[in-house]
This record gives sequence, C-alpha cells and structure tokens, in this order.
Amino acid sequence: ADVTVSTLVYSQVEELFTSVSVRFEVDSAGKVRASKRVLSYRDLIETTGISFAGSMFAVIFFCLLGVGHPVYQLYHSRSCRNRVIAFEVFSRMALNIYSA
Repeated sequence: ADVTVSTLVYSQVEELFTSVSVRFEVDSAGKVRASKRVLSYRDLIETTGISFAGSMFAVIFFCLLGVGHPVYQLYHSRSCRNRVIAFEVFSRMALNIYSA
C-alpha cells in the first residue's frame, strides 16, 4: 500500500510556492519506505511574468532558427547528410517542443 502526504507552502517574501510531498510505501513484509519530493515555483506576477513569457518566446524563436540551419544543410548539401546532422535536427526539434 502507498500513502502520500503533501502540502503547498507559499513564502510571501520570496514569492515562492513550495510543494512538499512524502510518500510512504509498505511492502508485503511490512517494511515502510519513505521518499520525499520538494519542488519550488516562483510566483509569476506583474513584470516577472512578462519577462518570463518574453524569455520563453525568445527560446522558442531561437530554437526554430537552430532547427533551420541543419535542415538547410540536409536539403542543400549532399556531403552534410549524415547521422550527426539528423540527430542535431531531431534534438533541436525536441528542445523546441519541450520549451513550448
């Protein structure tokens, strides 16, 4: 059986949300194992939220530019058609999808 106890704490001075979770697992022999997880998120208000959104759009834009160059190389240069360039395309596409 598993039991998870969690709480969300807000720190007004630092403007942080902190999630604290403790998971208790009991195996068939009765042994109890505990694991913890602590995650903190910054409260995105006013200018902080605007600058965060602007940064995210910049990351997406530059990731798209980064995907464009190896695609151009794959399309226009036969000597550049190899696994390294293909990996570069797919890894940058994955980064773009992740950042979106």
